[in-house]
Amino acid sequence: QWYKPIYKSPLYPSLQIFGIISGVFLLFIMGKLAFFAILAIAVPGFFLYLFYSRHKTTRKGVIGVRGKRNDLISEVAEKESQPNNKVYSFDVSGDAQVVVGLFGREKSPEVLVEMGAAMVEHTHLEVAQILELPEQTDLHDVVEEPRLMRSLRRRIIAMAHEKNESVTFDLVPSHDVARTVFEISQRLHCKWLLIEWGGRSRGSLTFHNPIGWLKSHLHCNLATFKDTGVRYIRKIVLLINNDVNDTLVLETADHLAQIYNADITLSKYVPNKAKDKEDQLKIINLLGDRLKTVNKSRLVSGHDELESILDITCEYDLLILGSCDHTLMDSLRGTFGDKLISQASCSVLAVHAASH
Repeated sequence: QWYKPIYKSPLYPSLQIFGIISGVFLLFIMGKLAFFAILAIAVPGFFLYLFYSRHKTTRKGVIGVRGKRNDLISEVAEKESQPNNKVYSFDVSGDAQVVVGLFGREKSPEVLVEMGAAMVEHTHLEVAQILELPEQTDLHDVVEEPRLMRSLRRRIIAMAHEKNESVTFDLVPSHDVARTVFEISQRLHCKWLLIEWGGRSRGSLTFHNPIGWLKSHLHCNLATFKDTGVRYIRKIVLLINNDVNDTLVLETADHLAQIYNADITLSKYVPNKAKDKEDQLKIINLLGDRLKTVNKSRLVSGHDELESILDITCEYDLLILGSCDHTLMDSLRGTFGDKLISQASCSVLAVHAASH
């Protein structure tokens, strides 16, 4: 996030593709000697890194940071096996049921904090402003908050006083955002981690979601929130997917409906030609019986699942759904949930149960 280049290559990416193709073509023209020279350099270099260098460096690079982080899992297992060892390496003040993670690119941080306050139900809320720094910058060099963060701190604290909420705002410098998020999830008193995530209609070659693979490895529940400008939540719709997150979706919706005094509608998509619509409706009604809030059931039918669900979002103020795990290919092409979140007409809260 700290990297903000001021130069943009002309004709991107055509010029780069041309450079790659022409470079490979030149190697063929140079003949076998060029390939033998490359092998003579690359093979010893690979084994030197494999058996020596990778054990001597802590830097991971873009692929290491954005990819699978099995190193974090192994580190936690090692620390937990040793008494008197902390599981996390940084300190933020106080205990909190919900930690709101801010990464500096939120469109509506104050609304995100308000949603976090509703989820904690007047217990303590912690706002962690994660400031990503270059690896060559010492974390202790951050003495003063940037101006924008000081302004945000002032607004959030003022909002907390106005609404009589207990909120702590902490600046957390980090070289590795994913590691910091993972360490926050290790805190046993943290039940929820709440971040802003607007989804995307299609994938890309970079991963804009700061959670990524860690989503399914956090030790607390994860909630991602997209704000569409809705300020009064009176009608909440749930999307039932028949997966492990349905229970969490029901509990979260029931709690928020009581806080906002809102109506709940349980919905599920079924294709037009489905023959078990009555059975599906009965299943939804049984789930509704588990809620304390009065609720209604609704089947969503159509030829296209995404378009059918998007059509009903204009009738509600908040959509709550389960956030599923995703593979590398899902990240590249965009998941169904990402597309739904990015195109929904109402605000969206996607929840993911903690891993155990």
